[in-house]
Amino acid sequence: MSLIIGKSVKVKEINCNAPIKIIYYLGKKGKIKGKKIIPGICVVPIIEFEDYTRVWILPEELDIL
Repeated sequence: MSLIIGKSVKVKEINCNAPIKIIYYLGKKGKIKGKKIIPGICVVPIIEFEDYTRVWILPEELDIL
């Protein structure tokens, strides 16, 4: 998945170990606002939702719109 700032995405699935805060956004649309580097693992997008909440979510859990 390309991390293009401003691209619209939809949360399609959530890891079972995710906190309640993130599970609330399952099925919701947001925009990529930045990226987070997780050392030794990968680069993940930071998603901003309509309520201005920002969370990072693994790329395989997102659909590009």
